[in-house]
Amino acid sequence: MKELSKEIWKCAEEISCSFLERNGFLIICRNYSCEFGEIDIVAEKDQVIVFAEVRSRSSDLQSAFSSVSVRKRLKIIRTAIHFLQDNRDYEGLCMRFDVIGILYNERSNLFQIKHLEDAFRVDELDEYL
Repeated sequence: MKELSKEIWKCAEEISCSFLERNGFLIICRNYSCEFGEIDIVAEKDQVIVFAEVRSRSSDLQSAFSSVSVRKRLKIIRTAIHFLQDNRDYEGLCMRFDVIGILYNERSNLFQIKHLEDAFRVDELDEYL
């Protein structure tokens, strides 16, 4: 699997935000970080707060989704909890964890996007928390 440059990754994050906005999401913040980790995009739609991980690849879009390990999921969950503690305005909203896969084709210089909603749940990882 080929690593993409930081420039391409940043572009993938921009594309992801634009995609979410076009689909009715309000972007709350990007690159939220704390001592537990970082969340690429925090957004809200229909009273659901969405914590989205952006994964970009130059081949094999499916590997973008499978690359979010249990360890990474735990970091995202802990970071999301910290975000909610810091931002009480969002208390009471349902939360969801999504993964946005971006496939970059170097030959055509085009991006393909796939949004996997509800990619993982807190209760799936209870034994690790």
